Amino acid sequence: MEAREIEAGTQVLIAAPANPMPAAQSAAIADALSRVAGVEEAHLPYCFIPGVMDEPAQVLVVVTSGGRGTEEILHDVNCALARLLTEDTRLDIIPLTGGSGMLKSVRAVGCQILGARRGARPWWKVWKSK
Repeated sequence: MEAREIEAGTQVLIAAPANPMPAAQSAAIADALSRVAGVEEAHLPYCFIPGVMDEPAQVLVVVTSGGRGTEEILHDVNCALARLLTEDTRLDIIPLTGGSGMLKSVRAVGCQILGARRGARPWWKVWKSK
């Protein structure tokens, strides 16, 4: 697992994966991340960053809150994932803050595994007639 910080202006190509990781594995990742203080959202999109990545891959995008330092949160994320992923499994981590310009694109591909779904109707509006 390698954390990647993306400089402003870097081209990042993001899409939904054609062959996503098994649902049980992504659910286990979401469960582990739900216990890490400072993680607000998590996404598993397919990503390619020319000049940074050798080939496209499914990555973990972690949206952090401002309460703890990013390095501390990423350390805890890595510890949580180390228990779930085998040594031959590579999962790059891209940390973002809620104010990141890239976050809108990440959310748009629909690969969110943790956090409140943006645009989802609150439960009380589901039952309310229009």
